[in-house]
Amino acid sequence: MLQAYRFRIYPTDEQKEAIERNFGCARYVYNHYLEKRRYLYEKDGKKMSRFDCMRDLTLHKREEPWLKEADSAALKYAITHLDFAYQNFFRRVKRGENPGYPRFKSKKDRHQSYKTFPRIKGEQSVFLPKIGNVECRISRPIEGRIVSGTVSRTPSDRYFVSLTCESPEKEKLPLTGENIGLSNSTKGILAASSLGDLFMSCNTLEENLDRIAMMQRRMQQKTPGSKRYEKARVQLAKLHEHIANQRLDALHKLSTDLIRRYDVICLPEVPVAKAIQSVGREEARMIGGEAWNEFVRQLTYKAEWYGKKVVRVKQENCTIYAGSVEEGVRQAQEIFETGMAAI
Repeated sequence: MLQAYRFRIYPTDEQKEAIERNFGCARYVYNHYLEKRRYLYEKDGKKMSRFDCMRDLTLHKREEPWLKEADSAALKYAITHLDFAYQNFFRRVKRGENPGYPRFKSKKDRHQSYKTFPRIKGEQSVFLPKIGNVECRISRPIEGRIVSGTVSRTPSDRYFVSLTCESPEKEKLPLTGENIGLSNSTKGILAASSLGDLFMSCNTLEENLDRIAMMQRRMQQKTPGSKRYEKARVQLAKLHEHIANQRLDALHKLSTDLIRRYDVICLPEVPVAKAIQSVGREEARMIGGEAWNEFVRQLTYKAEWYGKKVVRVKQENCTIYAGSVEEGVRQAQEIFETGMAAI
């Protein structure tokens, strides 16, 4: 079983330069072979596989010696990610969808990352190839063997490392004999249950709208590219990051509590993206802030870990974020009955 651990790292100024160099080299390799693959296909109808790109990368390093300063694993993973982008593109084409062609990466993107093979060194440090030991806040014990890791920089200029590990199977939770159905048809409430309980959403974005607007006005008053502009931008990014962390923390606590209390959880298959497109700006912001899809994702993988079950129910006449509390409880009861009948 694969499990990821995300920790914050505190690189020195010299290490930050090396990390930024890896960001740039990985981005360059991705864009270079995206352009090359597109050019060859448009000109001669030829295709380059991932392995063709990797063989060509060895020759390309001789032409561009500065690529040797970067982590070689980051460059190879950039080619792998490009191949995944093409696979996703052609899969959507076969399904009859309207997918977007793989796009070039920009150095102006505030979120940058690259993949490598890190190792834990000591109690509070991680070793990154071509960089060395970096101070790391390891806040929880790591179980299993480290397979790979992703070094990233957030818009708030904070650095993180995500370690993907082959972890042992989780110990199954004891069965409680209790089952539940959930519905999300009421605004301001994340879910209404078939038992009549209401689980409130942690939409702290609505509570901080005035503060966000004030910080955005302050940033707009500064000259783009100046130190004061950059300082205001980082402060705004930290606020957005804090709001996202609050939402994620609340969802984890709620999903873990539900998994511990109930053996079967019945959920509706809700087209959240369509719901957002069919309403106004304020309602769309409120729906997006509740993060229903993230809540379902957490319930699904935690149920698989701990031996519980999540049942998805299709409902034709399911009201999305437009009903009363009583309507939400009624729909949750219908979802529960339909889900239990399908087991």
